[in-house]
Amino acid sequence: MRSIILLVFGAFCLCGCASTGPVPHLSQQKYEELVIAADQLALNGPPVAPAIANLKPLQVYQDHGNIVVALYRDAEVERGFYIVPNLSSYDPRLMPHPVWTFQAVNVNGATMDSIFEYSRTR
Repeated sequence: MRSIILLVFGAFCLCGCASTGPVPHLSQQKYEELVIAADQLALNGPPVAPAIANLKPLQVYQDHGNIVVALYRDAEVERGFYIVPNLSSYDPRLMPHPVWTFQAVNVNGATMDSIFEYSRTR
């Protein structure tokens, strides 16, 4: 009985950690593929390229011409990748919005200028 309680408690702890909806860390090549796929999507429209589809997003949509790849959503928050395509003139860092927060993706000590991890309150 005691081992069952420990097993249930361990599962509860793991589920609690998973519920924060972390955005996956990718390799530099995967980030670059994601940016290229977002450029193609912004320019040509659907379908979504495999680099985005392989992340199994809940939704892919545009915000001010930028591509949003929603990977986690609950009643309070949405998280994922926010990608600024080459043809976009909207930089979310220059025009902050109170419900969005952005963190630049850092790969091997270098910050990528066109892809961010975002969090948006709902």
